Formats: sequence, structure tokens, C-alpha cells
Amino acid sequence: MSFSQDATILSYSTHDCEINFVDVSKPGADKPKPDKVLFKGNPFLCGQFINSTTYVACGFDKVPFLFKKNGSAWSFVKYLDEGIN
Repeated sequence: MSFSQDATILSYSTHDCEINFVDVSKPGADKPKPDKVLFKGNPFLCGQFINSTTYVACGFDKVPFLFKKNGSAWSFVKYLDEGIN
């Protein structure tokens, strides 16, 4: 789980290799729905926001994954390394 630097987006990962991004910038509003990104592979262990539209996650695949917000939806962009063979 991590917050963006401006504390407007919360991200958390699940054991089924899903990353959820929740906009928490509107206090008192209805419960926000997460933007889910499903990814085939192993679960993510940690992640960090680079800025409010860029997120890097890493886990049991031993490869950093880059995710970006495109418009209103988050999506996987690319691997940042080839990992361990």
C-alpha cells in the first residue's frame, strides 16, 4: 500500500496480482471505487509512486513493472528490467 506524493491517490496490491488505484482527494464524498489493473504473473510485494500518474511495482517476478495513468484509467506500460533468468 502506498500514497502518491500529494496524498490524493492510494494504491494497494492483492495476492492475485491485482493493483488498485483509488482517488481519495474528495473527503466526505461517496466511497470511491478503485481502478483495478489485473496482471498475469506473481503477486506484487511493494510499489511506489514516481509522481501522481506513474507507479512502479515489484514482486515475486523479480522485475519492476511500470504503470501509468492514461486519462482516467491506470494501465501497465512496460517492464523496467529483464529480471533474473
